[in-house]
Amino acid sequence: EVEFRDDQHGGYCKIRDDADSPAATIFKNFVFPVLQLSKLDMQESAAERGFLDVMELTWFCHNPTPDGQPCGTCNPCNYTRNEGLGRRVPKVSR
Repeated sequence: EVEFRDDQHGGYCKIRDDADSPAATIFKNFVFPVLQLSKLDMQESAAERGFLDVMELTWFCHNPTPDGQPCGTCNPCNYTRNEGLGRRVPKVSR
């Protein structure tokens, strides 16, 4: 139900106009400019635009440790590691 639309900024994804699912109804007016970007692409873009510090505050872990650190074992932690941002995921997992 998502389509890519090209624009002067490199494009974005949007729910197709003819989509009629409940999710499409909710999200039809949203655009998703980062859906096609890897985590490294997002990091590079954030650094170029001066908001890398904000990106470093984003959260991805579904099972954080009691002290608030990423678990290192859930799918989002694995995805983050595999996408090239392993520095944000602890080497030791619980």
